[in-house]
Amino acid sequence: MPISNIARTNTLSSKQKTSRNVIRRFHILIKSKVQLKNKNSLTVSEKEELDKINDEIQRLGGLEWYQQMSVVGQGNDRGGGSEKIFIEWLKELQVHEGKQEKLQYVIPGLL
Repeated sequence: MPISNIARTNTLSSKQKTSRNVIRRFHILIKSKVQLKNKNSLTVSEKEELDKINDEIQRLGGLEWYQQMSVVGQGNDRGGGSEKIFIEWLKELQVHEGKQEKLQYVIPGLL
């Protein structure tokens, strides 16, 4: 049974290993996709590879499913998300002090 079918059977109560595997696979696919998209021109085989990556992302449930699995993986029963620690570090460093606009983190190549 493909990982996407296993993951879909237990949406919010999915097992740690399953959600971790799905999230890791998405990370690998997204990283590969960004690397290919950042090239000026793609060879035929690179275009085929990009198509395979996009197909696998869709087979796994797309970006929406990745985001759901990521939320599950960041639950308090799983230790919480690393962004909480990062935000605490920013507060300790007083990075936000004196800034008129809100701080924002954008993942390069994902938009």
